[in-house]
Amino acid sequence: MTPLLLFWLAAGALAVAVTLLVLRPAVAGTAGPGRPWWPRALAAALLPLAAVLSYARLGAPGAIGRDQAPPHRLQEADMAGMVQGLQARLQAQGDDLPGWFTLARSLEVLERWDEAAAAWRQALRLAPRDADLLAHAADAIATAQGGSLAGEPAALVARALQADAAHPKALALAATAAQREGRRGEAVTLWQALLAQLPPDGEAAQRVRESLAKARETRPPP
Repeated sequence: MTPLLLFWLAAGALAVAVTLLVLRPAVAGTAGPGRPWWPRALAAALLPLAAVLSYARLGAPGAIGRDQAPPHRLQEADMAGMVQGLQARLQAQGDDLPGWFTLARSLEVLERWDEAAAAWRQALRLAPRDADLLAHAADAIATAQGGSLAGEPAALVARALQADAAHPKALALAATAAQREGRRGEAVTLWQALLAQLPPDGEAAQRVRESLAKARETRPPP
């Protein structure tokens, strides 16, 4: 079996597995307030896109580390062309919320952050109180403005937490902003709220514990 075939089989299996995981809460009715199932389903559907882009950047898995380029290398320009087609369709069908979500996530994979931020704003135009969309938009807009959460990202995070006070990504962004601004008590409270939701032995929990420890050590700016 060739490395290329192995790569696509693995990518397909991963996509199916994660799709089942993200759809199960929706089927069971446990998606939570302010957090509909469809963003998770679309995120799972975008796994093949991420796999394609990884292949575009790295070539066939068996060729990683070799000096010679693989013979069937997929160019990132091909994916950019697909994104361009989606952008054109959304110009004519601007009320397609899943389409805007897919476009925004695809642009993030391509690291076109200003365009991704614009796509998230279009999605929010259609679902202004969706906690998932608000948190994703805040993250993308902060990245587009050099990592700063000041201004629009902070306002979006506040709206996300109003829609869902336990939203993990919104909690992480709010804690980060509070920590950067020297609001130690608020940062500690937010990190603790996030940590309570995570499996204690996971890598994510360890990172949050590290951030929590730093927040406790941080002193307010003079």
